[in-house]
Amino acid sequence: MSIATRILLLIGIVLQVVGAGWLFNGLNLRQQRLDEARSETIQLVRVAEANIGGVLQGVHQVLKTLSLAVPPQGWDERTCASLTAVAAASPRYDHLHASAAA
Repeated sequence: MSIATRILLLIGIVLQVVGAGWLFNGLNLRQQRLDEARSETIQLVRVAEANIGGVLQGVHQVLKTLSLAVPPQGWDERTCASLTAVAAASPRYDHLHASAAA
């Protein structure tokens, strides 16, 4: 085997080692990024869960308060209009509507 062949073979081996190192580092970096994305997703889900829990608790309190506010004879149109206006003023409850039974 000539010296030129040996040098080319050595260069080829070195290039394979360098390429394998790049591949390993790239796969390692990809795994780190996936772990970071998974961690951020879990954090966002926890924040959303806390927000939804707060909204549900608020809705529960509003409905409980409304159920206690009903007078024995029922609501009249003026009371319904007032409650509808109050609910419409809050973005969370703007879909609520009160109506008097006929």
